[in-house]
Amino acid sequence: MKALTLKQIGISVLSIPLACQIIFSIILYTNVTNTQKTVQREIAAKSFTVTIQKLVTSMLERVLSIRLERHNTGANLVAEARTTKNSLDTIARQLFSYDGLSPIAVARLTSVVNKWQTTEKQLPLVAFDTSNPAILAKVEQSVSTIFSEINLVSNEVASQGRAASDKNIATLRLVRSYLYAALILSSVGGIFLAWLVGQLAYAPISHILANAAAMARNKELNPLNSGPPELMAIDNALLEIDRKLHHANSRQHSLYQLSPAFLLELSENGKIIKGNEIVSKWLDFQEKKEFFDFFEGAHRLRLESQFELARESKTRKVFQLSADNLLAFPSHSQWTITWNDKSHSYFCVAHDITDSTNIEQLRDQISRYLTIELGAPLKTIASLVAQSKQITLSEGRESWTNKQLAAISNNVERLTNLLNQLDHSTDPRNLEQSSQGVCSNKIVINHATEAVRSLAQAKGVQIVAKVEWSMVRGTESELERVLINLISNAIKYTPKGTRIEVLSTPDKNDMIRFAVVDQGSGIPEQARHEVFAPFKQLANAKTVDTPSTGLGLSVCKTIVERSGGKIWVENSKDGGASFNFLLPASTAGSPKLID
Repeated sequence: MKALTLKQIGISVLSIPLACQIIFSIILYTNVTNTQKTVQREIAAKSFTVTIQKLVTSMLERVLSIRLERHNTGANLVAEARTTKNSLDTIARQLFSYDGLSPIAVARLTSVVNKWQTTEKQLPLVAFDTSNPAILAKVEQSVSTIFSEINLVSNEVASQGRAASDKNIATLRLVRSYLYAALILSSVGGIFLAWLVGQLAYAPISHILANAAAMARNKELNPLNSGPPELMAIDNALLEIDRKLHHANSRQHSLYQLSPAFLLELSENGKIIKGNEIVSKWLDFQEKKEFFDFFEGAHRLRLESQFELARESKTRKVFQLSADNLLAFPSHSQWTITWNDKSHSYFCVAHDITDSTNIEQLRDQISRYLTIELGAPLKTIASLVAQSKQITLSEGRESWTNKQLAAISNNVERLTNLLNQLDHSTDPRNLEQSSQGVCSNKIVINHATEAVRSLAQAKGVQIVAKVEWSMVRGTESELERVLINLISNAIKYTPKGTRIEVLSTPDKNDMIRFAVVDQGSGIPEQARHEVFAPFKQLANAKTVDTPSTGLGLSVCKTIVERSGGKIWVENSKDGGASFNFLLPASTAGSPKLID
């Protein structure tokens, strides 16, 4: 049997009482209409009886008026009695207006009227004494017949009135019975409908709620056997979600155990609640100890303080730990500590970063070595260029030579600044320093574009600057370094004959936005978060002629973030790359102008 849908249940629940109400209303209306007709019939019968009485009275008054006329007694009474003839005719006509008379009664009334007219003509001839007994007997017989037939008609109409009254009473009793029956049926029907709704709708809904509560308590769910299709679908979806959650939990448990990271849950007092397999490899559990007992001295104090800070601040704490004295523990590890208020426990994640730390240290050493080794030759070249410029000036040589020497001097100065900034960015003592100072975005962009103008001209690339003048927070030399790196990279990857746009406009929250937009091939979305990593080069970097160390964008990121801003990359509308960074605006300086 096909299950009823919720829509069908709703229609049934609404249509059943509606149909019963319509049927009861029709029955009640029919009986009330019949009652109205019987009441009208009863009233008409009583009215006809009154008319009969008026007719008899008028006949008697007419007889009386004729006797008065014969004896000439009471002129006023005679005049009043004479008016009864007209009223008698009117009353006789009213008798036939009653539509409930049978054909026999109509014939009798017609006979009464005819006989009365004949009798009325004979009445003046009657002396109302024994002098003319034949005529008197005939009149008496005629009058007796008239009153007899009037009585018969009156009895018939009275019988009809009594019948109408009885029928009216019976109908009212029937209506009362219908009311009682409707009350009983509505009560029973309401109970039945409530039971029907409970069986068809509420029971499945209650079952679904019970399953949801069981899911919240991680208990087993029971499938719904029958019910509306919509509720069956909800219950099936709930069971499917529960199945996937169990699968995900089991998989998560497997991943938890097999994770290469150090995963550990600790109680508030430092006892180990749960850990994955790597925990037993990093820690020696031959002796039963609490977690902090595996560490000594400064290492233990550092761990305890970080765990305590995570619990008090309710925030995640990330720090690094070097522990060369622990045999099984990594030399360098990065820790993430999170406090859970509900379970009152710590969740700890630690990664082995020994190899990456060693590589970073090696890179820093190489960078410093290059800085030292290249710094001395550059100083020598700068000194020789300065001497050559003085010689050319003293000898009055052509201005072309001076321009070339000036270009060489600028590039030597640029290389020197690059080495200084490379040493500055790789020195751990400078990582926490913040850039101080205020500079003009227009001046910084002008200096940066002039520094790379020769590179752009050599490749046939046009540089277009669109600047809305503002003062920004930061060191002028560092911001020039950022723009020079970004524009130089854009020149490398921009096809010949295209252009590069350098933009600077105010942004929201009192920030100034800088953008370097090229018309190259763009940067894949999955690689955009990697381009700012130190020594990181994309695949298309190998296709350019100019070699790269992979430090330029990393230095840009360091400078921008030290200045209180942020830097990111996205593809422009034309498909090229758009390197953007924000710097805080400064209210120092002249009023804002539009260049």
